[in-house]
Amino acid sequence: ILVIILVMVLLRVNIKEFFTSISILAAAIAIVSKDYVSNAINGMILMFNNQISIGDYIQIGHHKGKITHISLLNLQLVNEEDDLIYIPNTTVLSNEIINFTKGESHKVSMEFMAKASVMPNIEALEAYFSDDLNSNANVEKGSFKLKILKLKFDRIQLRAEANLILRDRKSERLFKRQLVNAWFRFLHTQNP
Repeated sequence: ILVIILVMVLLRVNIKEFFTSISILAAAIAIVSKDYVSNAINGMILMFNNQISIGDYIQIGHHKGKITHISLLNLQLVNEEDDLIYIPNTTVLSNEIINFTKGESHKVSMEFMAKASVMPNIEALEAYFSDDLNSNANVEKGSFKLKILKLKFDRIQLRAEANLILRDRKSERLFKRQLVNAWFRFLHTQNP
């Protein structure tokens, strides 16, 4: 340190202005790299805790998918449409996380709208879906429910839910496809 100060004095550098310039430069670097440092620290927190891990099926905010990679800067999800989503680690830790893999429930749900005129009653539709889903070995017996979300003048918004024995993207897609096909068959029986 003394040698550096001696060289600066010999070169006639103003020490006060030099340290002022260095401190301004350090402040600018700190401001620019704040997000990177924050993401790196949060990435280490994510890597070393056991709340989420690679392969978990999670929901962060409105993003839902399977974790494929956790790095120091971001978390990578693959959603149902096979889109790769990068979420910054600060966003991950500042939002609510729902981990479907580590929970006891393997519930899958699907929402849809229906005209009130095509349904005799909710119980009939629920029974029709339950009977159709009995052929799916991956659906827990007796776990199917049909919930009313919104009731409008001539339409009703419903959510169909069931617990899957094995939850992965393929099983979830098959369940949703079977539910949609059952819905089409139900509509066809109501309006032949």
